Amino acid sequence: LMYCGEDDIKRTVTPRLMAAGATLANIELLDNQSFEVFDKEFNRIDRREIDLSQDCKVLAEIIKMYPDIALLIIDPSTGVYGNKNTNHDKDMRPVMNDLRDLCEARCLTLVGITHTNKRGDAAAIDQIQGASSIAGAARAAWLFTRDSDSDDEHAHMMTCIKSNLRDKHDGLKLLTVGVTVNDEVGIHPAIVWGEGTKMQADEANQALKEKRESKGGKRDAAKLAILALLADGAKLSMDVYTAIEKLGHSSETIKRAAGELTDDKEIYRKQRDKRWYMVLPEHLHEVEQNE
Repeated sequence: LMYCGEDDIKRTVTPRLMAAGATLANIELLDNQSFEVFDKEFNRIDRREIDLSQDCKVLAEIIKMYPDIALLIIDPSTGVYGNKNTNHDKDMRPVMNDLRDLCEARCLTLVGITHTNKRGDAAAIDQIQGASSIAGAARAAWLFTRDSDSDDEHAHMMTCIKSNLRDKHDGLKLLTVGVTVNDEVGIHPAIVWGEGTKMQADEANQALKEKRESKGGKRDAAKLAILALLADGAKLSMDVYTAIEKLGHSSETIKRAAGELTDDKEIYRKQRDKRWYMVLPEHLHEVEQNE
C-alpha cells in the first residue's frame, strides 16, 4: 500500500514502478485526494491528504480489505500529521505509538520517505525532520546522498543512520538510470544497486562536505591560473582550457571557474573571426578593435 502525497500517480508513480519491474497488481495506490472529510460549514464532503493523527483506523480498515498487504509506504512522511506540531514530542509521540500498534497488529512494515532538514552540520539522525520521537520510533533509518567517491551525478549511496534490530550497518552504492518502459510511457528513472560500503551516514555527510570544500579550493586555484594566463593579453578559450588542464585541473573545474570569473566581470568572453577568446577588462581593446 503506497501513499503518494507529492507525485502524480498516473504520470510519475506508476511509470516509475513499471521501470523498476514492479508487479502493479500487487500494489494499492493512494494520493492526496484519497481521503474524505465532511465540511460542516458547506455541508459537503471534501477530499484531502492523509492525516496520520486520525487515519490509522482508516488504514487498518483498508488493510483488512487487503490482508496480504505487508508493506506500507508513505511518501513523503512530512506534512501528513494534520494540525499536529511535528517539532513537539508531546504531539508526535501518540501518533508514532498508533503507527507502531498498527504495524504490530498487522505484521506490517512501514517505510516513510522524507527530505532532510537544512541543518547541514548536524548529525545525520538530527537531519530527520520533526521531533526526536519520529527518529526514535524508527527501527532503522537510512540516508541517501551523492557518492563522494564519484563525479557521476547519477552515483549515490544509501548509508545507515540507525539500525536497532541488527548489528550489521553496511550500506549500498547505487546508480539512477533511465529505463524505457514502453513507447507510450517513455523513459523513467530506476535504481541499479551496486557494491556495498562500510561508510555510515555521518561519514558520508563528512566525505561530501570535504569534497565540496576541496572542489572549491581547486576552483579557486583554477581561477588564479586563468587570470595569470590572461595577464599579458587575450587568449583563445580553447588554448586556456588546454593550458589549465596541463596544470592538473579537470575540464569541469575550469568551466566552472571561467564561468564564475565571467559572471563577476573579472574576465570577458569575446568572439573574433568566429573564434572565442577570454580576455581581462584591461585588454578588451585587443579584441574589440579587430571585431
